[in-house]
Amino acid sequence: MKRTATVVMALIFALACSIPAKTYRLSIHRGGAEIVRGTTGEQVLVSDSGTVNSGDMVSLIDAQQASIAVESNCTILMKGPANLTLFENGNTLTATLDDGQILLDRKQPCELAEITVAAKGFSFVPIGTRAAIKTSASAQPTTAVISGKVRMEAPSGEAVVVDEGQFGSVGADGKLSTGALSPKAIESLNEWVASATNTATPAQASSKPATETLPAKEPSEVEAPPPAPDAKPAPEQGPEAVAADVNSTATGQTGEAAAENEAGTTKPSAAKVDKTPPPPQSPKWEISAGSVTVGDEQWVRLGLGVDVPIWKFGIFFDMELFIDNEGRFSDKGWNFREDWIEALSRKIRYVRFGQEGDPLFIKVGGLSSVTLGYGFIVDRFTNMLHYPDERMLGLQFDINNVSPAGITLQTLVADFKDFDRDGGIAAARLALRPFKKTEVPILSGISFGGSYAADLNQYAPARSWDYTMTGDRHDRDRDGVTDSSFYYDMFGDNSIYDTIRRISKDKGDFDTTIEHRDQWASRKKKPFGIIGGDIGIPIISGDLVSLELYAQAGIRDDKKHGWGIGAPGVALKVWRIWANAEYRRILGAFQPGYFGTYYLDERLVREPSITTKEQRLVSDTLNGVFGRLGFNIANVLIVEGQYQYMAGKNSDNKDRRFEATGSLGSMLLDRIPKLSRAEVYFYKSRIGSEDDAFFDKTPFMYFGYRTGFEIAPGAVLIWDARYGYEYNDNGDLKPSNNIIIQTAITF
Repeated sequence: MKRTATVVMALIFALACSIPAKTYRLSIHRGGAEIVRGTTGEQVLVSDSGTVNSGDMVSLIDAQQASIAVESNCTILMKGPANLTLFENGNTLTATLDDGQILLDRKQPCELAEITVAAKGFSFVPIGTRAAIKTSASAQPTTAVISGKVRMEAPSGEAVVVDEGQFGSVGADGKLSTGALSPKAIESLNEWVASATNTATPAQASSKPATETLPAKEPSEVEAPPPAPDAKPAPEQGPEAVAADVNSTATGQTGEAAAENEAGTTKPSAAKVDKTPPPPQSPKWEISAGSVTVGDEQWVRLGLGVDVPIWKFGIFFDMELFIDNEGRFSDKGWNFREDWIEALSRKIRYVRFGQEGDPLFIKVGGLSSVTLGYGFIVDRFTNMLHYPDERMLGLQFDINNVSPAGITLQTLVADFKDFDRDGGIAAARLALRPFKKTEVPILSGISFGGSYAADLNQYAPARSWDYTMTGDRHDRDRDGVTDSSFYYDMFGDNSIYDTIRRISKDKGDFDTTIEHRDQWASRKKKPFGIIGGDIGIPIISGDLVSLELYAQAGIRDDKKHGWGIGAPGVALKVWRIWANAEYRRILGAFQPGYFGTYYLDERLVREPSITTKEQRLVSDTLNGVFGRLGFNIANVLIVEGQYQYMAGKNSDNKDRRFEATGSLGSMLLDRIPKLSRAEVYFYKSRIGSEDDAFFDKTPFMYFGYRTGFEIAPGAVLIWDARYGYEYNDNGDLKPSNNIIIQTAITF
């Protein structure tokens, strides 16, 4: 027991003293890749290049190919299907291969003291420069050494050294054995390296004249079907099979079909279309058709899009036509005469430079999830709540950890078109790591940040409201709303609907009154902003374990009293489990995470009375806790939830919210035929503030799911449904749903 405790303490001390984790460059050679962030479980699709951090998993499907630069003279080549996770600890790197095959191409001088590849409990430590390793669900791991040596070690402690020109394999009894590689296997592995580096290797030049090189087939050529799930593995599971698979990547065939093609014969096989996407630098086209929510109706949308990659830039052009619920073509998105900005902006889904986490990242268009700092002010903000009905022209501009001062700048603009409505939502955070250059553990990672977020006019959405006059009589404000109108004189800036409805409904002026009330809101302007600050102290900065202490605070920038603090806070990550715990205290009218995921829906409520989110804040002294917990189970199931409970001096005043998400990971999705995506989520805030139970329907509850089904090669059926509620003009709840059902074809 003492020995175990000593080992654990030594591990924690080593992690605490380790330098910040390194970032590796991922390059795509064919198709694309998916990166699963080890810290958050976020799934990032990469079509050209991206960054991989320690703890991240890189997944490839089908015949996709990629490479990861782990040192200046060391590259890990990958061929799909494959799943590889990198863990860096000090001056060593462990690459865990869950499935698939990789090839390590390493030359002197080396920066890392050691690189270990782990697969099914077996470890492979290259002592040389070039070696391939392969494993799968139905076969034991193997290695093929082209140059240098590889030390192969079993969980039992048995070890063998695989010399240059040999392969190492695991028998049915778990014993290790070695054998000689054939010249064809060595040639195939060298061809893999050459195809990834676009240079001929000496082995290729000497082993085969250039005139005898087999031509590579196009991706559209057929492949031999994969073996049935219950089929027995081939007798030879060593690196000869690895080499055959590698060679099949270049020819577009696998297994026996590839071997017989080399011999000059063709083996009949069932046709199987290659689903690999076009090369990264080629435009990717998408045709879609389906039902989408527009307002409160379901319309048909026809879309044609193309994603054009240019170096680190990516531009997605989008053309669309809408057919309304009466079967007529709508001019939505094509009315250049009345709103040319809206019409033009709907033709571009996004423009980006780089990827999130890069030193420089810029994105214009749709913003999916933006958090500033630790999320006390801006927490996972999105401008795509009602996409594609509403297209917002947003901006995300990030500079990440640059210069000796570790400068990080995060900015966001929700919608540039909102500025034309006397409004606009914008936010920014500037952070520094003043001791970065010292490279002293803990001290070098301390960060200080300052944030500001503002809604320049909370009433901006009212500028585009539709009005209806159907009352029998007009009230005395016949000319509409003016600065000296009856409504301003009587009610000023307060919500007026409830009182006016009581005095006007019996007169037959009900709809007329609603129109005047809405016009009153359409001319009103009321900004709201929050200033914040944060500090983070990394206690442990290891790859498998990280621990950070932080504190954050925010205060309103207007004359009304309201501020909050979240401290102390702790963020813990243990491999694929992450958690946050934070004490929070609020004084006055304030809410943590004010600019959240659903802010654009909560910003201004029209029924049963016009109120802003700011007006719905409760002014009290609240104390409580906030917690978040997430885990990724072997990339099979990814679950995350968060909960906040804060209570005030008045027992009726509470800030209670709950959120949970769950999704299937790529390890499971790859094994379920036709299923490409499966997610569910639930969110509810203001729990108990209106005497509602946990799952009672309120305007502050959202839930839904997203699924994707492959109905044909290259064609996916997407079902995205989000459910919610809102009040009608009688004060009763009615559904407010956003449903998208469409088929998308990419080529």
